[in-house]
Amino acid sequence: MGYLKNFSCICLVKLFAIYSLSCADKNTNIRKGNTNDRNNNNNINQPIATKKEEEIKNKLSNTTIKNTFDNLIKSKEINITKIDPNNSMHIEVIRLICVQKLNFSKIINEVTTKPQKTGHWIWWVYTTSKPGDSDSYKVKIDNNTLMLYLEVVPLDIFDNWKLILNTINTKFNTNKNFLPPIDHGRLPYSSKLWLNSPSAPTFLIATKRYKEVKNIFTVFQNILNKHNIK
Repeated sequence: MGYLKNFSCICLVKLFAIYSLSCADKNTNIRKGNTNDRNNNNNINQPIATKKEEEIKNKLSNTTIKNTFDNLIKSKEINITKIDPNNSMHIEVIRLICVQKLNFSKIINEVTTKPQKTGHWIWWVYTTSKPGDSDSYKVKIDNNTLMLYLEVVPLDIFDNWKLILNTINTKFNTNKNFLPPIDHGRLPYSSKLWLNSPSAPTFLIATKRYKEVKNIFTVFQNILNKHNIK
């Protein structure tokens, strides 16, 4: 009888040990499952670049411009619905916007505080269809993409551009050398580009913005005529 009791006790101990191990395994699997669920939820919540965004980004080439584009997308400042990644001039519109985002703050500081232009940025304010020889970003815009630019450029960049243009108009009107002679050759081409009616399709936002820009460039053209810059 004593042998049977001892045998029964040993069996119960072994069964309890097996049960404990089984419960521990289950708890471990549950914890792993919860961790996996959390990881999956985190992945779901993380924004995933769309194919279109990646296509545009890959064609921007310059790392700084790519990062700026990423920031504009993440902050939802820019709407790329109307951008065709396979249209090279559409990519140029995005490039211009990114360059302006990067540089407009320091340009505003310069034109509002200094008696004349000293920096190298004329191409990003008075953009034409021909990139500047010294422009490292080689930005350009043409008559077919003016309205697209006005449609997609974020409001803060557009407002900063107008501020720069209006400030230059005020100072350039009374001081021909506010913009140095080396910049004068570009100015009539940019003015002509913006004053001619765009041939691209019009968009709701762009139509309103174009009226504002045209008014500013009308004043600018009068200043060019006054200074005999042709």
